[in-house]
Amino acid sequence: MVDFLIKLNIGIFKTVIEEHSMSFLKTLSSLEKFILGEKKPKDHWKQYRKQK
Repeated sequence: MVDFLIKLNIGIFKTVIEEHSMSFLKTLSSLEKFILGEKKPKDHWKQYRKQK
């Protein structure tokens, strides 16, 4: 019974750490989008070309 509770606590601890790191990564991603702007597709410049 004690082994099960220890494994349960370790599992919960790992889940909390993973969720915290994921929220940290999401925060970094949103900060990157704020600083650099949204990523544009490679051919976004084609709309500015003159028609031949």
